[in-house]
Amino acid sequence: MTVTTSKAESAGWGSIFLVYCYGLLAIASAGKMAPIAADMGKALGSSPQEIGWIIGLLFIAPTLGSTLGGSAVDRYGARPMLAGACVLIVIANAICYISDSLGLIEAARLIEGIGFVAITAAAPSLLIMTTSGKRQTGAMALWSTYFAAGISAGLLLAAPFSATEHWRLPFVIHGAAAAGLALSVGLLPVPGQTSRGTAGNDDALRAVIGESGVLRLAAAFAILTALLQKS
Repeated sequence: MTVTTSKAESAGWGSIFLVYCYGLLAIASAGKMAPIAADMGKALGSSPQEIGWIIGLLFIAPTLGSTLGGSAVDRYGARPMLAGACVLIVIANAICYISDSLGLIEAARLIEGIGFVAITAAAPSLLIMTTSGKRQTGAMALWSTYFAAGISAGLLLAAPFSATEHWRLPFVIHGAAAAGLALSVGLLPVPGQTSRGTAGNDDALRAVIGESGVLRLAAAFAILTALLQKS
C-alpha cells in the first residue's frame, strides 16, 4: 500500500532548536532534584530513601506508558501533546513549591512523569514529520544529545540553591520555563497530514529496525541509563 506524507511546513533550525528545548525541559525534571535532595529531606522530615523514591517517581510513567506515546501522537498531534505536557509540568512544579506533604509531592512527580513521557514521544515525532534529508539527520543528531544536556541543565538550575533556605526556587524556575514553552507551541512547525496504511506502517517499522544508526543510538541510551542508575 502506498504511503503518502505531506510536510506542510519544513522546520528551520530555529524551530528545531525550539523543539530541542522541550526535551531539555523534560529531562531537567530529573536533574534538578539531586542538588536539593538533602534540603528537601530536611524540610519534609523524610529519610534519604523516601527522597530517592520521590526522584525515581518521575520515571514510573515512562516505564509504564512509553509504548503508548506513539499512538497518542497519532491521535492527538505532536503540538497539542507538547502544550499539554508543559501544563502538567507547570502544575507539578507548583505543587512541589507550595506543599509540605510528602504524598502530594509524590503525586506531583507522577504528574511530571506523564509530561516527561509526552514530550519524549511528541518532540522527536514532530522533528521527523517536519524535516527531511540532511536537515532531518542533523535534527535527530541534535535530539540524541537531549538526555545528557537536560540532566546538566537541571543540575545547573538547582545547584545555586543547594544548602540554602531557597531550595524550592528551582521548582519556580522550571515551572516558568515550562509555562514559556507552553506559550511557544504556536511557533513550532506544523506537520503535514500523513496517510499511512497498515502495510505502510509495517514497512516503516522494518526500515527503522533495520537502520544501524538507530540501533547504535538505542544502545548508547541504554548504556547511559545504566551508568546513571549506578551513580
